Amino acid sequence: NNIHIPNLCLDELKYKYPFFFEIAVRVGKLIDDELNISIDENDISFIEQHLGGALERMNFKNKYRVIVINPNNQALSGLCIKKIESIFHERIVVIGSINYFERKKILEAKPDLILTTLPLQHNLNILTAQISIFVNSHDEVEIFQALNQLDRNRSKLKFLSEFKSMMEPRFFYVDLDLGSPKEVLSFMSDELYKAGVVDENFKEAVFKREELSPTSFIYSFAVPHPVVANSMESKISVAVLKKPIQWGEFQVKLVLLLAIQEGKQKSLRTFFDWLSDIINDPQKLS
Repeated sequence: NNIHIPNLCLDELKYKYPFFFEIAVRVGKLIDDELNISIDENDISFIEQHLGGALERMNFKNKYRVIVINPNNQALSGLCIKKIESIFHERIVVIGSINYFERKKILEAKPDLILTTLPLQHNLNILTAQISIFVNSHDEVEIFQALNQLDRNRSKLKFLSEFKSMMEPRFFYVDLDLGSPKEVLSFMSDELYKAGVVDENFKEAVFKREELSPTSFIYSFAVPHPVVANSMESKISVAVLKKPIQWGEFQVKLVLLLAIQEGKQKSLRTFFDWLSDIINDPQKLS
């Protein structure tokens, strides 16, 4: 009906959850292609909320394996485990309960996390959190923080394994002296094309993505990329500009141009998860 409905959470959705926003941008492009209806950033962000929620529910299927060490009787131990499972069932699966620390059993079980009701010291490379028998609100916070730490560790390992080979000196430009996003993207895309990393359509695809919504962020950087991953190789081209340029709403000094190989779209999720973590932590960003 051509009614403009603003989304008060637009900025937060766009800049704190860039991966979900990118998926919504893709959906917006499909709507435009199929129905000839152009939608703005507010509409895209409403779509993002639904897709983001659905994807998060899917991701919880990859649960962490937990062992509980509780020396109390079976009834008390069972109550403790049931409460943990009722609160954190979307993120964990309790694979065992033992009365005391048994190194052999724990190594065989290969848990991601040990929850113990007694003080415990060990030299295993397994995250451990101490909780009380009845799992109070403080214990819930301890478990939640432990799970978030596991998330960070998992993301870091994925990022290092996937992106270590994607940045190369030949695609790293310092003091690039260009005056507009189009000039910067043209130069970086042309260099990737000359190296055989992308085809001749890559540059135009990057421009079309920018038309849908600028890929700049409030902290002086931009992450341009095409809507569809179709590069011959996966590379990240990096440019540190000599002077900031206006890019959408923001002044940009650092540009990370993503060229992702067809079939490797999951790499984008890993990259944007890392980006979200960096954006929300000023010390890491610095």
